[in-house]
Amino acid sequence: MKNKKVISIGFVGHSFCGENLGVGALGFGELQAITKACETAGVDYQVTCYETSVQHPYLDDKKVMLQEFNLKKILANARMFSKHDIMFDMGGGDSFSDIYGAKLYIVQMFIKMAVILSGTPYVLPPQTYGPFKRWWARWFGNFYIQKSEIAFARDAISSHCLNKGNQKKVKVVTDLGLTMSYEPRPKLSKTIGFNVSGLLYNSNALLGDVPYKEICHEVIQHLISKGYQLCLVPHVVITDRDLVDNDYFVCCQLSEKYGLDKVVAFKSPKEAKSFISQFDFFIGSRMHATIAAVSSGVPTLPLAYSRKFKGVFDNVNYHYTLDLKEATSEQIIGKIDEMLSRKEELHRILTTVQRQIDDFTETYVQGLVDLFKKL
Repeated sequence: MKNKKVISIGFVGHSFCGENLGVGALGFGELQAITKACETAGVDYQVTCYETSVQHPYLDDKKVMLQEFNLKKILANARMFSKHDIMFDMGGGDSFSDIYGAKLYIVQMFIKMAVILSGTPYVLPPQTYGPFKRWWARWFGNFYIQKSEIAFARDAISSHCLNKGNQKKVKVVTDLGLTMSYEPRPKLSKTIGFNVSGLLYNSNALLGDVPYKEICHEVIQHLISKGYQLCLVPHVVITDRDLVDNDYFVCCQLSEKYGLDKVVAFKSPKEAKSFISQFDFFIGSRMHATIAAVSSGVPTLPLAYSRKFKGVFDNVNYHYTLDLKEATSEQIIGKIDEMLSRKEELHRILTTVQRQIDDFTETYVQGLVDLFKKL
């Protein structure tokens, strides 16, 4: 029997060992898509995932090697990337924007310049493009997309930030976290999961004057008063230090204050999604926590701090996102009560949503099949 051709693939902007489980979910979803595409194309693969740290990995796969690298060493990284047949740059899902500050965007530019200098063709998997506040960020974003072999977006809104040529080039599919496999758990009656974002709770950098802390307390108090069993669910999990971005410590503090169950320190995105699948209803401000809920069939209220939420969920016909910059705590609580009274209808809608996710995933996989056959 003839041996299959093995394609060497480099991952950047993915992670299989980071504390942000959302980025990890994208990595697992990507790996599933590549596995399926390679099977269809009649080839095999070997992935090197470039990470800033390879401590505490949650993937054990002989086809995936984790390689530590320095983001700022452009030429050294370009030499490493040049050894691959193809690069995949996920950009962390939403780092193709300067809304998190110019400094973080410039770091992303270092990675992307290394990819370009490597001379290796590259894929832009489904992600959010923009919004861009600065002209140079918009120019570089369009330049990088233009140079890619193929490019995908996870929402239609992204195309509005791009030039006309890239609007035609970028194919809209869906977020790969929606496709990540998990182990379904038995449903718990009258039990609600609530993801509190440490980043929003500890800092006003993204929401300005929005009283996110007060909203969280009011939601918790309301649900307890209604007799629901409430469980706080972190999706950025750091157990050994209290950083601004850490959901885990905030969830622990709130759980202790309100006498709720002990917060689980998830070891992987799949563990988190499996845990979330048991809830009767879910609320969250980390987009991939809400993605885990929606894609495991749990009626969900996403509380958005950026337009990426609405873009991703509207794209799969799930139109229940609330913008934290616009909604008051009274409106949020009112929406929760309304959705809890319509759970059966929401379950039917989620079945339709899953079909849309499957269709978009097939489109993405077929794009990869066509690419792999050319390599």
